[in-house]
Amino acid sequence: MNAKLYAILATVVILVAAVATYSIISAENNPDDNRNEGNFSIVDYRGKTISFDTPAERVVSLGSAFTDVISWLNGESKIVGLDGTSYKNLENAAELKIVNLGALDSINLESLKTINPDCIFVWSFPSYVANDGIITNLENNGFKVVALYPSSVESTMQSISTIAKILGSDEAAEKSLDLQNRIDAISAKVADIPENERVKVYLQIQSGNTVGKDALSNELITLAGGINIYGEDTTSKNPTPNAEYIVTQNPDVILLEAGTTQSETVNSISAKFPTTKAVQNDRVHIISANTMTASPSLIIALEEMVSFFYPNL
Repeated sequence: MNAKLYAILATVVILVAAVATYSIISAENNPDDNRNEGNFSIVDYRGKTISFDTPAERVVSLGSAFTDVISWLNGESKIVGLDGTSYKNLENAAELKIVNLGALDSINLESLKTINPDCIFVWSFPSYVANDGIITNLENNGFKVVALYPSSVESTMQSISTIAKILGSDEAAEKSLDLQNRIDAISAKVADIPENERVKVYLQIQSGNTVGKDALSNELITLAGGINIYGEDTTSKNPTPNAEYIVTQNPDVILLEAGTTQSETVNSISAKFPTTKAVQNDRVHIISANTMTASPSLIIALEEMVSFFYPNL
């Protein structure tokens, strides 16, 4: 019985060795088999599979959040074109000779053909995906489009991973791990705060609106241990605030998003809501511009929020 078992095992070993030897010889004699090792594909927000022969070397970003991700990954040298907002926000855009493509609804297709990008990153808004939308138009003109829609912290991390794969970033894994660790550290810091001791927050963004249940900024407030007084509003991601409601809710903290279009200041908002705890306790704060966005910059907003909400933690 043992002799038979040994014979079977010996046969298996010989067969495995033969297959391995054949594979090595075959690879050496057929170098074409190795040419596709760089081939990969991603699935974008639309569920569309997009294939690449090699990492992209020339990219266009039509969304400031995606531009922020590319910059964070030290991939700015690969950017050949940007939408107007991204171009304005990227300090060295002119130095890098990046083409300013302007507003999305008026992008010049001939300019895009001239810079010849390997792919274009764009938001997967319903109007963009529609039959007469910008994504359809770009693809009909032969451009490779990657449509993304990061709307939460988790989907932002997924978006970062997708962009990093397309760029062939060597730094993505380490940087993403560090980013996730910083997010987790904030969650752990506020985890034991009882619900009835969490601060109530009113946030006014640059447009003058606030943020509702489905907004990324609402998730950031929650992660930082706060309770958004508009956090149950499902009418819009950015509902119009009501002064009477704000006074009734009596927020502990008022946040104003910094930015060129922000019409309020600490003094002006304080004058509007003098009876709130936030104003009476000098807890009206400015949060950095362009940080409550679907990019690595969200960690800046998170860390600022927790320092405003719980300065003694």
